[in-house]
Amino acid sequence: MYIDEIITSPVLTDNYVSATQCQPVQSAEEINPVFTNDIVSIGEVESPYQTYSATSVAKPESTGVFDIGSHYSISEEEVIPSIREVRSTINNTDLSEKTDVEKYDWIENKFVESFGSDFMMAHNLNLPSSMYYLIGVEYTDTLSKFISDPEQVNRQRLYGDATTTEIQNKIRDEYPETLTNGDLFLMVNDMRNAGVLDGNSLRSIGIEGTQRVLDTLGLIKSYSIYNTQAFNGEVRPLSIEDRDKRWMRILDDPVKVNNLLRLYNEWTKSGKVALDKETADFLVDFMGGKLGSDGLFILESFHGGINGNIHGIGYGERKEIDWDALLDQLLKEMDAHEEFVRGRMALIDAEDTPATQEIPCAEENLGTEGVTGEEGSTGAEEFSSASESSSSSESSDSGGSEDKIAA
Repeated sequence: MYIDEIITSPVLTDNYVSATQCQPVQSAEEINPVFTNDIVSIGEVESPYQTYSATSVAKPESTGVFDIGSHYSISEEEVIPSIREVRSTINNTDLSEKTDVEKYDWIENKFVESFGSDFMMAHNLNLPSSMYYLIGVEYTDTLSKFISDPEQVNRQRLYGDATTTEIQNKIRDEYPETLTNGDLFLMVNDMRNAGVLDGNSLRSIGIEGTQRVLDTLGLIKSYSIYNTQAFNGEVRPLSIEDRDKRWMRILDDPVKVNNLLRLYNEWTKSGKVALDKETADFLVDFMGGKLGSDGLFILESFHGGINGNIHGIGYGERKEIDWDALLDQLLKEMDAHEEFVRGRMALIDAEDTPATQEIPCAEENLGTEGVTGEEGSTGAEEFSSASESSSSSESSDSGGSEDKIAA
């Protein structure tokens, strides 16, 4: 069992569509933007030191392609045996005399020693097809095993008594004024790991009868899938591997704020998920979003007017997107992602498995048939969390529970 998000209760799936199998990667020219490319400016504030955060994901000048391996001190082939070694070392060390802060520091240092200071990079940039992604999953699982509320412990050790707003602003200042797609993901994960974003969903357990909550991380992960699609009024699923290849091509592109806000609106209107209030606050405070009286974000004008039909610029007229089908496909791809990561993590648990055992292929995990997850779950815990109106303290127990998944 790994810990990477919270277990959720069943989602509304009445309009689920059947997914076709993997589509081949298309040329970069075919991956066209749908909305305008809005850019946000944020004022300067004092920035803190963070041990494994990265404020830039610039592509190496030599190749022009983002290289996730450059952030790690080992090869992908070494990931599984190295994780087993770190797990064994930690599990066989008596940490009972350490404070929670000391446990956090010690565990983090073990991962830095084994994988490098950027060991969370693949996980935080949402690249599940990379073996390096498993390092981040193992890390969050380990923290939750030994510390009941690792986010709050991390908050205390990095920021002391600073307020939530002060911490969020300090983290924002770690990143460029113009956020790229990669910056957005790293920043959201930094805020979550400091306990100042998605707090309720991180420490909540799915309550019977509640709806899946799509928190901030869940929203931007669905944004990454959406922005790697090639649209012409069609909904075409991609394999996890192909989607990651496309995602790496646009990590350095500025965030398409209109896309992000439009996706929030469509999720909200769909009734398929519930959007956490913290997510709306984040979009207002850090992405320049403006909420209308209906609780939806006001979008920038496009060729058809505000919220009008979708057209491509320079590519001729495009058909309007079937948002219902698109959102169903996003849910399916989230499920496939979760099952895929679970399959790979199982290799680490099988300590007698030879290192040469075949690794599950991302392209084989697009469909959702056979997705198991936890009882009462859709299997998309990597993307969503469950909480009701109750506070996180009322709906959570130990962060080390093997029956929940937390980032």
